[in-house]
Amino acid sequence: MAGVLAVYGDVMADHLLVTTTTPDRESAAKIASSAVAAKLAATTQVRGPVASYFWHLGEAGEVPE
Repeated sequence: MAGVLAVYGDVMADHLLVTTTTPDRESAAKIASSAVAAKLAATTQVRGPVASYFWHLGEAGEVPE
């Protein structure tokens, strides 16, 4: 995508890193392959499982994603 720049405040970048979670690996693969096929991404990776650690309503928690 020549000429496309991402803007962060006053700083322009010529690349962008996007992360997301999906309910299953199949959904992740569909997003990843579609982004490459549409030339929105030069490369994609599907990683996981992801473990999230968090603090919510006064208690610590952990869940796989």
